[in-house]
Amino acid sequence: MEIAVVGGGSMGSNHVRALSRLDEVHVAGVVDVDLQRAQALADRHGTSAFASVEDLLTCCTPGRDLHGCVVATPTLSHLPIASQLIEAGVAVLVEKPAAASAAEAQELGRLSESYGVPMMVGHIERFNPVVRELAGADFEGPTHIDIRRVGPFTPRIHDDVVVDLMIHDLDIVRFLTGSNVVDVQAVGKPVLSEVCDLAVALLTLESGTTVSLMASRLGQKKQRQLDLTFEDHFVRCDLLHQSVLVQRGQQGGLTTEGFGFQQTMNEEIRYLENRAEPLVSELSAFVATIRSGDTPPVTIADGVEALRQVERVRAVIGKAIDSGVGTGPLG
Repeated sequence: MEIAVVGGGSMGSNHVRALSRLDEVHVAGVVDVDLQRAQALADRHGTSAFASVEDLLTCCTPGRDLHGCVVATPTLSHLPIASQLIEAGVAVLVEKPAAASAAEAQELGRLSESYGVPMMVGHIERFNPVVRELAGADFEGPTHIDIRRVGPFTPRIHDDVVVDLMIHDLDIVRFLTGSNVVDVQAVGKPVLSEVCDLAVALLTLESGTTVSLMASRLGQKKQRQLDLTFEDHFVRCDLLHQSVLVQRGQQGGLTTEGFGFQQTMNEEIRYLENRAEPLVSELSAFVATIRSGDTPPVTIADGVEALRQVERVRAVIGKAIDSGVGTGPLG
């Protein structure tokens, strides 16, 4: 199967590398407005470079030598680039966020449906083995969910931290609980840039579960921690290193008397039998969607909903800033 990548930057390079690991896939080409950058990436993987989507479509016939395309470009370009590919009949995997707004993402959904072309959104944490394990677990809804997503500051990223990082966790919460958000409280502030570099949100779900999310690009190293508190046990997940720790007390998860570990530290990794790189799993699912014609595991509707929640959090942060609780713009 022939899959091209639009965007020769950091994320686009990762997609080309991951696609090259799939036996059933040939990278049809790399597209970037910086043709020199596209050529360097293409040369490393034995494929062709193009300066535009138009050039790609001129050289590669959709359905014959181009079956799908990954869009890993700056967010503002997602709508025009994905639209062009869909209208040409090329299946699209667009990096998160699906578009610059929920309204733009909805427009992509309408185009995809109108042209009958598959479209998938790259919410990569859906393919994290830890998240998949939790999604398949047989448990009652948690009392509370806490997610911390921290990383170092990266000047190349111009999006605020809510849409850059927190969007992952807004999607995880919806994916794991299936429950709608009924209340949002949030604060945030710029520190190293002109947009929000640190954001904290407290959500209340329709189910009654409370959720606290912290996204920051002020850390020295990456941290991806997901905690779930239940009435009788506590689950701590490391999404980065793909490990799970379950603590269970004999008289309730938060009591000290008789408190013990359901699993020892040595058993954590054994809890996940199938450790995998989420990006490779995501791209494999995209290829399977093109082959089968089935609904993709992450639909454009999922992308729209994630952006709606981003916009809710941003709006609350904006009000907090106006009232003096937070400082600076979201961008």
